[in-house]
Amino acid sequence: EELRRTIRQIQRELQITTILVTHDQEEAFALADRIGVMNQGRLLECGRPDDLYTRPATRFVSTFLGAANLLLGYRTPRGVRFHRSGNGSPREVVAVLRPEEVELAAGEPQVRSNFVGHGVVEEMLFGGAVERLRVRMPSDGPVPVAPGRDGGQEAGSLLEVSRTLPEQRVFPVALGLRVAVGARRIHVLPTPISS
Repeated sequence: EELRRTIRQIQRELQITTILVTHDQEEAFALADRIGVMNQGRLLECGRPDDLYTRPATRFVSTFLGAANLLLGYRTPRGVRFHRSGNGSPREVVAVLRPEEVELAAGEPQVRSNFVGHGVVEEMLFGGAVERLRVRMPSDGPVPVAPGRDGGQEAGSLLEVSRTLPEQRVFPVALGLRVAVGARRIHVLPTPISS
């Protein structure tokens, strides 16, 4: 971290353009004014670190630059929803839900953000300032765009969640607890589901 600060200071003092090649996203975020993300020899996206993290244009970049839950969503007049409603045919979208944007509550009425569904806390990892959780969503709940190795679709999908200490104090959880899940902020990828 000290070396990163020193390199950044030298860059600013000398006002020089520097190209740094790294596989460490934390290092790229700390040192770069602009980041280019490559995959298999192709430059996929280029932009400011905060733009690439909050508004990626591709699935690869959304998952390469930090953890991301990719869910099938439906664009409706009331915003993105995660359950198909009977009203017409809403447009399918890929919704990016970062773990820190997931809200957990005791029940749907307590969710202050966009309601996603109910799930069961399956894993908890204490990490000091940040707690990492995995919440198992039911098979009839939100559909993952890229199912992982966490069981078949009949077992439901796993949602990655991260919570700060203040969030933990407000709503403590335990393994096996049924929780309501909300999405504070959702980014919709411009790429269609079929891609």
